[in-house]
Formats: sequence, C-alpha cells, structure tokens
Amino acid sequence: MDIFENLCRTCGNECLDLLNIYEVSVKALDKTVFVAEMLSSCLPTGFPALQPTDAYPKLICRICLKKLTLVYEFNQQWVGAHSEFNVALKFEERRKRSLASKSQDLKVL
Repeated sequence: MDIFENLCRTCGNECLDLLNIYEVSVKALDKTVFVAEMLSSCLPTGFPALQPTDAYPKLICRICLKKLTLVYEFNQQWVGAHSEFNVALKFEERRKRSLASKSQDLKVL
C-alpha cells in the first residue's frame, strides 16, 4: 500500500478525484502540456527536479491543477512578453546607432 495513495502532491490534502501528474495533460495557451512539465517549469529555483521514480505522491487534485495551469500560463506569458521587449529594445538600439552614424556622416560633409 502506498502511503501517499490519495494525497495531492501540491497541496498535501487527501482527495477522492486525483489525476496522475505523469499521465495527464491539459490545454494551456493553445497547446497540450503534461502536468509534470507544468510543475517542473513552475518549481522554485534550486528545488529538486520531479522524478517519476521518487517517493513523493504522483497525483494532483483538480483544484491545484487549475491553479497550476494559471501559474504556468502567467509564467509563459511573462517569458513571451520579456522576449518581445528584448527584441524591441535591440531594434531601438540599432536604430539609434544608425541615426548617430548618419549624423556623424553629415557632420563630416
């Protein structure tokens, strides 16, 4: 008998309707993502990685799954926006260098 048979990995509560984090996937940001992948991407830095063979519960309750999905989507949104901002900043930097270069060329004439 598993000591964590009916316990949610994320909240630690005993629940009747649990899903296996390594078998279930959900729709998040228009793509299908395994629950374990979402958990891994949302874990704090330095936290031990999820392993299917570890001794911890392999289940998640539906309430925690909803919360996890929201956090995962927020993190992905943040990363996407940050990436877009970096592209825009690099473009603006090049534009300013180009303008400065043209200004210098005009001064030489």
